[in-house]
Amino acid sequence: MSIQYSASRMDAAQMQQLAEQYKAQLLKLSEELVQYDKTLQLPGSFTYKGLSLEQIAALSKEYGEVEDVYRLSPMQQGLYYHALSDPKSHAYFEQFGYGLKGELDIARLEEAYRTLIARHGVLRTVFRNDLAEEPLQVVLKEGIIDFRVEDIRDQVENEQQIYIKSLKEADKDEGFDLSSGPLVRLIIVQQSDNRFYQIWSNHHLNLDGWSTNAVLYEFDVLYKSLINNQSTILPTLEPYSRYIAWLDGIDHQKSRLYWNQYLSDYDSKALLPFDREDVTQHTEYIPKDYEFWLSEELSNNLNAIAQKEKTTLNTIVQSAWGILLSRYNNTQDVVFGSVVSGRPSELKGIQEMIGIFINTVPQRIRYTDQTTFSELLQSTQQSFILGEPHHHLNLAEIQHESELGTNLIDHLVVFENYPISGQSDATNSEEQTSQQAQLSIEGETVEVFEQMNYDFTLMAAPEDRLFFRMKYNGAKYSEGFIKRLEGQWKQLLGEIAKSTQTTITEYEILTQEEKTYLLETLNDTKADYPKDKTIVDLFEEQVKLTPENIALKFKDKELTYRELNEQSNQLAHYLIKHYTIQPDDLVGIELERSEWMVIGILAIIKSGGAYVPIDPEYPEQRKEFIKDQLLMFPAQGVHDDLPDSLSYIDQLAVTTYFEEDQEDEWQPLDVISGI
Repeated sequence: MSIQYSASRMDAAQMQQLAEQYKAQLLKLSEELVQYDKTLQLPGSFTYKGLSLEQIAALSKEYGEVEDVYRLSPMQQGLYYHALSDPKSHAYFEQFGYGLKGELDIARLEEAYRTLIARHGVLRTVFRNDLAEEPLQVVLKEGIIDFRVEDIRDQVENEQQIYIKSLKEADKDEGFDLSSGPLVRLIIVQQSDNRFYQIWSNHHLNLDGWSTNAVLYEFDVLYKSLINNQSTILPTLEPYSRYIAWLDGIDHQKSRLYWNQYLSDYDSKALLPFDREDVTQHTEYIPKDYEFWLSEELSNNLNAIAQKEKTTLNTIVQSAWGILLSRYNNTQDVVFGSVVSGRPSELKGIQEMIGIFINTVPQRIRYTDQTTFSELLQSTQQSFILGEPHHHLNLAEIQHESELGTNLIDHLVVFENYPISGQSDATNSEEQTSQQAQLSIEGETVEVFEQMNYDFTLMAAPEDRLFFRMKYNGAKYSEGFIKRLEGQWKQLLGEIAKSTQTTITEYEILTQEEKTYLLETLNDTKADYPKDKTIVDLFEEQVKLTPENIALKFKDKELTYRELNEQSNQLAHYLIKHYTIQPDDLVGIELERSEWMVIGILAIIKSGGAYVPIDPEYPEQRKEFIKDQLLMFPAQGVHDDLPDSLSYIDQLAVTTYFEEDQEDEWQPLDVISGI
């Protein structure tokens, strides 16, 4: 070591003294470090460099030695937000249960499980939102092992099944403490000397589907090697932190610009409409699964199309779903959520890396009257290629670039490149036996639980035939609707299989059974009505017959025939008085579903006009089109103190407001109408 100094300001003796003191301090420090039996961790020891020495010391005190600290991936950020927002929700809790028959060495199974946890940092990870301005994940050096054994051999078969079912529900309710860990759990239930039930649970925060399959495969390999007294050498994998570090190099501004252009001019949310009448905003989520396979012939035909068009089954599924969704929304431009793999090909070892890489991005499908399905496939494929470099942006950032914001995506489409049915590969027969371990999986007992945060998700997987699982909220969708959706989906895919050169608008999505129901059964409404009476005449006759009977009910609001007649008369007189309505004049009415919609319709008919219904959810462009077709009358003024139960809409609407005057009679306060 040498010291350079200014001779005009310091002399050699001073420098010699400084060097000797510095040397003594270094020797003392080195002697202390030799005797220090713990790893000394500094801010630079981790992938994330922003922790203080005090924070590192606190983490070490709480968890023991920390292996690494790093940011969350885009998908993890979204999942973590949902987990903190609703801690009791089962969303993104994953559970895989199945029966085992044969000899099971529980001690060696636990040893294999401990080895698995030690091998993968993501299985030793906890999440914290109090260390920095953004949430961080902390990888512990020593994993927390949650391995449980339940012995129910003293129970009869029926009692055992009830116990296992309740145990699985309790496992879901227990969930995971994201800041304490662990985020993975294994429960073994012993039913007899040679029958067991295994429950594997983990949070989606640390594993995606591909990684879960890989981890379970390694678990099986480790256990078999212990049972057979064989050594096994699993390949060395790149740590998940490499992927997080790669994410830090993304040009977020460039990706935001891409999504801004991709979503430009899209202003109407594409919905898969609810079909339950009792849907409310606060209804509890009721997770339901509906599964089905395509026929072997149809599956083969779709595979042939993918080969011919030089594309993938995923592209076919995404394009076809966009067509079906477009029919439901009466448009040729729709957006839904698509889950992408998120594994960047340029990152070394990415295909074998364990963690969560998937991300949700918008998938936009649009076409014209002249577009063929073949052309749509090429357009979708090209769009995917151009968008792939930008698939790593957080969904919240993508939504920020859209006019719709958080209302951009209604539901998801997920295409998995591994079996998800639980009835193929290892479980495609009643029992799949491992000769080495003398253990078999009872295929009929396989159950998978995974709850999404969306009310509907379409999952697809290319197994021996194309398999689909519709995960839906039973509080929003009925099983009848889901079955009809299955029929329409199969019908559309069958149309595509017949010809990809047909224009998309020519495809038929209704099954013959549904056509018969809609055209014949629902239209079998023949009844004799007086030819010399109008609907107003018939309604007022009913008013005279049963004036105090309930005519209209909406939520907790009820109107008798007399009340409905009086209020519709008042609005009708108001329209006649203020506007010179002629027979068959068109009056626009835009109201949410309520009693006011019925009052408004009756009033318009009584005034001599014809009503034009306008859905408040219509895109602004469609509302403007309707407005152009109507002769608009100016508003009479807007009241600033309106009842909360009523809502002001816009100039296309007939919005009625009533308030009591001094004579305690209901009078129309304000009407905004288009005629």
